[in-house]
Amino acid sequence: MPEFDGLMLLGSFARGAADEVSDVDFVAVVADGRFAEAWGRRRELQTPGTLFEWDLLTGEDGDAGSHKWITRDIVKVECGIVDAARGGMQLAEPYAVIVGDPSIAARFPPLEPIPRDVLEAYAQQLRDKGLVPEVETRYGELRDALRQARLRDGS
Repeated sequence: MPEFDGLMLLGSFARGAADEVSDVDFVAVVADGRFAEAWGRRRELQTPGTLFEWDLLTGEDGDAGSHKWITRDIVKVECGIVDAARGGMQLAEPYAVIVGDPSIAARFPPLEPIPRDVLEAYAQQLRDKGLVPEVETRYGELRDALRQARLRDGS
Protein backbone atom coordinates (compact mmCIF):
# COMPACT_ATOMS: atom_id res chain seq x y z
CA MET A 1 0.00 0.00 0.00
CA PRO A 2 2.02 2.97 -1.22
CA GLU A 3 0.04 5.42 0.96
CA PHE A 4 1.77 3.96 4.02
CA ASP A 5 5.44 4.07 4.97
CA GLY A 6 5.21 1.72 7.93
CA LEU A 7 3.47 0.36 10.97
CA MET A 8 4.39 0.82 14.64
CA LEU A 9 3.11 -1.32 17.49
CA LEU A 10 2.27 0.55 20.71
CA GLY A 11 0.85 -0.16 24.14
CA SER A 12 1.05 -3.35 26.13
CA PHE A 13 2.26 -5.45 23.20
CA ALA A 14 5.19 -3.07 22.60
CA ARG A 15 5.96 -3.15 26.36
CA GLY A 16 5.88 -6.95 26.38
CA ALA A 17 3.10 -6.81 28.96
CA ALA A 18 0.08 -7.93 26.91
CA ASP A 19 -2.33 -10.43 28.38
CA GLU A 20 -5.22 -12.47 26.96
CA VAL A 21 -7.56 -9.46 26.89
CA SER A 22 -5.16 -6.72 25.79
CA ASP A 23 -6.12 -4.38 22.99
CA VAL A 24 -3.85 -4.19 19.97
CA ASP A 25 -2.67 -0.63 19.38
CA PHE A 26 -0.68 0.48 16.39
CA VAL A 27 0.01 3.48 14.18
CA ALA A 28 0.00 3.30 10.40
CA VAL A 29 2.51 5.93 9.28
CA VAL A 30 1.23 7.72 6.19
CA ALA A 31 3.53 8.71 3.35
CA ASP A 32 4.03 12.48 3.33
CA GLY A 33 0.95 14.28 2.01
CA ARG A 34 -1.09 11.11 1.34
CA PHE A 35 -3.43 11.09 4.32
CA ALA A 36 -6.66 11.32 2.31
CA GLU A 37 -5.65 8.31 0.20
CA ALA A 38 -4.53 6.34 3.27
CA TRP A 39 -7.71 7.16 5.16
CA GLY A 40 -9.72 5.97 2.18
CA ARG A 41 -7.99 2.58 2.43
CA ARG A 42 -8.26 2.19 6.22
CA ARG A 43 -10.68 -0.73 6.05
CA GLU A 44 -8.09 -2.74 4.13
CA LEU A 45 -6.00 -2.77 7.32
CA GLN A 46 -8.66 -4.44 9.44
CA THR A 47 -9.19 -8.10 10.12
CA PRO A 48 -11.49 -9.99 7.74
CA GLY A 49 -14.83 -10.70 9.37
CA THR A 50 -14.69 -7.69 11.66
CA LEU A 51 -17.68 -7.60 14.03
CA PHE A 52 -17.84 -3.82 14.49
CA GLU A 53 -15.81 -0.83 13.31
CA TRP A 54 -15.74 2.89 13.97
CA ASP A 55 -13.63 5.94 13.22
CA LEU A 56 -12.47 9.10 14.91
CA LEU A 57 -10.76 11.86 12.93
CA THR A 58 -8.43 13.63 15.34
CA GLY A 59 -6.15 15.82 13.26
CA GLU A 60 -7.11 19.46 13.24
CA ASP A 61 -6.20 19.72 9.56
CA GLY A 62 -7.51 16.29 8.61
CA ASP A 63 -4.14 14.55 8.81
CA ALA A 64 -4.73 12.10 11.65
CA GLY A 65 -7.43 9.68 12.61
CA SER A 66 -8.14 6.44 14.37
CA HIS A 67 -9.82 3.42 12.80
CA LYS A 68 -10.92 0.88 15.39
CA TRP A 69 -12.53 -2.51 15.15
CA ILE A 70 -13.45 -5.57 17.13
CA THR A 71 -12.35 -8.87 15.64
CA ARG A 72 -14.34 -12.09 15.51
CA ASP A 73 -12.17 -13.24 18.44
CA ILE A 74 -13.46 -10.26 20.48
CA VAL A 75 -10.19 -8.31 20.39
CA LYS A 76 -10.25 -4.54 20.03
CA VAL A 77 -7.76 -3.17 17.54
CA GLU A 78 -6.98 0.53 17.40
CA CYS A 79 -5.12 1.77 14.35
CA GLY A 80 -3.99 5.37 14.39
CA ILE A 81 -3.46 6.66 10.86
CA VAL A 82 -1.12 9.64 10.85
CA ASP A 83 0.81 11.76 8.40
CA ALA A 84 3.76 12.51 10.70
CA ALA A 85 4.68 15.67 8.81
CA ARG A 86 1.23 17.20 9.34
CA GLY A 87 -0.69 15.22 11.97
CA GLY A 88 0.89 16.60 15.13
CA MET A 89 1.17 13.22 16.86
CA GLN A 90 3.92 12.72 19.41
CA LEU A 91 5.37 9.29 20.17
CA ALA A 92 6.04 7.87 23.63
CA GLU A 93 8.11 4.78 24.29
CA PRO A 94 7.75 1.90 24.15
CA TYR A 95 6.96 1.27 20.53
CA ALA A 96 8.16 -1.18 17.92
CA VAL A 97 8.41 -0.57 14.20
CA ILE A 98 6.99 -3.79 12.76
CA VAL A 99 6.71 -2.79 9.09
CA GLY A 100 8.92 -0.34 7.22
CA ASP A 101 12.19 1.41 7.90
CA PRO A 102 12.90 1.71 11.66
CA SER A 103 13.67 5.41 11.13
CA ILE A 104 9.95 6.20 10.65
CA ALA A 105 9.69 6.58 14.43
CA ALA A 106 12.03 9.59 14.25
CA ARG A 107 9.36 11.47 12.27
CA PHE A 108 7.38 11.94 15.47
CA PRO A 109 8.44 14.31 18.26
CA PRO A 110 9.16 12.37 21.48
CA LEU A 111 6.62 12.37 24.28
CA GLU A 112 7.09 11.30 27.88
CA PRO A 113 4.97 8.28 28.78
CA ILE A 114 1.44 9.34 29.69
CA PRO A 115 0.26 8.27 33.16
CA ARG A 116 -2.70 5.87 33.16
CA ASP A 117 -4.95 8.32 35.04
CA VAL A 118 -4.31 11.02 32.42
CA LEU A 119 -5.18 8.58 29.62
CA GLU A 120 -8.39 7.58 31.42
CA ALA A 121 -9.34 11.24 31.92
CA TYR A 122 -8.87 11.85 28.19
CA ALA A 123 -10.95 8.78 27.35
CA GLN A 124 -13.69 10.04 29.68
CA GLN A 125 -13.70 13.42 27.91
CA LEU A 126 -14.22 11.62 24.59
CA ARG A 127 -17.09 9.59 26.11
CA ASP A 128 -18.64 12.75 27.56
CA LYS A 129 -18.55 14.36 24.09
CA GLY A 130 -20.31 11.35 22.58
CA LEU A 131 -17.27 10.38 20.49
CA VAL A 132 -17.02 6.84 21.86
CA PRO A 133 -19.58 4.33 20.66
CA GLU A 134 -21.36 2.29 23.31
CA VAL A 135 -19.77 -0.92 22.04
CA GLU A 136 -16.28 0.45 22.85
CA THR A 137 -17.38 1.41 26.35
CA ARG A 138 -18.93 -2.02 26.93
CA TYR A 139 -15.85 -3.73 25.53
CA GLY A 140 -13.70 -1.87 28.06
CA GLU A 141 -16.04 -2.91 30.86
CA LEU A 142 -15.83 -6.56 29.74
CA ARG A 143 -12.03 -6.40 29.58
CA ASP A 144 -11.86 -4.86 33.07
CA ALA A 145 -14.30 -7.43 34.49
CA LEU A 146 -12.27 -10.30 33.05
CA ARG A 147 -9.06 -8.94 34.58
CA GLN A 148 -10.73 -8.42 37.98
CA ALA A 149 -12.18 -11.95 37.92
CA ARG A 150 -8.74 -13.37 37.13
CA LEU A 151 -7.24 -11.47 40.05
CA ARG A 152 -9.96 -12.70 42.44
CA ASP A 153 -9.53 -16.27 41.26
CA GLY A 154 -5.76 -16.05 41.37
CA SER A 155 -5.35 -17.14 37.75
